[in-house]
Amino acid sequence: MDKVQIMQKVKEQVSKKFNIPIDQINGQTTFDSVGGDSLDVTEMVMDIEEEFKINLNDQKSLPNVESFVDHIHELLESKK
Repeated sequence: MDKVQIMQKVKEQVSKKFNIPIDQINGQTTFDSVGGDSLDVTEMVMDIEEEFKINLNDQKSLPNVESFVDHIHELLESKK
């Protein structure tokens, strides 16, 4: 799966979780800027982990959607 596909899936999750139009989400979107508290972000991370079959440890060091996507891509590549 390439980064464009991952970005689309993450944007869909963020849109669904925080009730934001998908076109308002981009790589620089932070979880704070969409109104996410720590519980919301944790729930979204769990959903993403389930969808991609990965374990996202230390998501606090991922400040925005783009860094989140990069991390997911790295994890998926390492599973190959």
